[in-house]
Amino acid sequence: MKEESRPKDLQRADLLEPVFFEDRPDVSEDERYQNTVLRPILKFQHASLCLVTVEAMRSLNPGFIDLPERKQKQFITTALTSNLALRNQLLGLVLGMLDEIQLIIFLSNKKEYSKRVQAMVLQRVIEGYKKFL
Repeated sequence: MKEESRPKDLQRADLLEPVFFEDRPDVSEDERYQNTVLRPILKFQHASLCLVTVEAMRSLNPGFIDLPERKQKQFITTALTSNLALRNQLLGLVLGMLDEIQLIIFLSNKKEYSKRVQAMVLQRVIEGYKKFL
């Protein structure tokens, strides 16, 4: 199909539900990027992030489902902070949703944004993984 005859492609932003926050003048550019770009992606990818994490937990510990909830959360926290392959897989689910400009911004401060994404993913997964067991 020729490029000119294709219907207008959906933009990634069209798929994402906005996350509302108070945009104050004292908010840093990093925090603004986190709230306007990263949070909507994490919200959109919530089920995928939880499913990938639960599947990884089952692979790492076949008895994961039988652990008490406190131990499950502890196991998830340890895995998400120490398992580089899992961390990168989850980060990839987020980065794959960025458009070119958003990715350039992410890469300009990769270390800081990666830490922010990791913390937000951990929080989301800990709060929502039970639904996917």
